[in-house]
Amino acid sequence: MESGATKSHIRERESDIVPLWLTLGFVAFCGIFYVFLSDIPALTDEILHHLYSRYFWIHPEIMLTPWQRPLYSLLTAPAAVFGHPLAAE
Repeated sequence: MESGATKSHIRERESDIVPLWLTLGFVAFCGIFYVFLSDIPALTDEILHHLYSRYFWIHPEIMLTPWQRPLYSLLTAPAAVFGHPLAAE
């Protein structure tokens, strides 16, 4: 009798695993879609450069990072700092 109960318990656990695998597959598909087919990674790069330019005057050590472009930050810093408050008026 124990073997029959054990088999039914195993079948129940196997049926619980199917939705888990479907969910994991869907999440993996969404991740692949995000990385390869979306423009969002390019947009996040621009947001990061905007933040570097905005806080360039407060934290000058930002200019020493290998990711930063010093001339680009110097040219875009005034617009990054004063652009939004002036546009909001």
